[in-house]
Amino acid sequence: MKSFNNIIQEIDKGQLSPVYLFDGEEPYYIDRLLEKLESLVPEEEKDFNLITFYGKDSSWQEVVNAARQFPMFGERILVVLREAAQLKDINELSAYVSMPQPSTVLIIEHRFKKMDGRSKLPKLLDKQGVY
Repeated sequence: MKSFNNIIQEIDKGQLSPVYLFDGEEPYYIDRLLEKLESLVPEEEKDFNLITFYGKDSSWQEVVNAARQFPMFGERILVVLREAAQLKDINELSAYVSMPQPSTVLIIEHRFKKMDGRSKLPKLLDKQGVY
């Protein structure tokens, strides 16, 4: 697990991970990291290259399909999954996490709750992304 400051420094240097999972009971740090990552997409590209899903209203298939898209008029696409604790079958995202799209940054926000560290997704993120 990386610290808040380490993640901010990497983002500032342009060293982006293909997948981020932010979880925990303290929303302040999650919000700051989301703001920092979302600011990487220029304002004129946000309609095309910033896609936000909410766990309660989405399926894991929709998230994966969006993450597999190519960016339009920019170098990367940001896919944000908010309230991921409410997403059914969240561990199905591990298939995407094991082979992420190079031009996509997937951000999973698991607010107010720690993700079960014994499940497949957090273990994969230790190798393929930032947890």
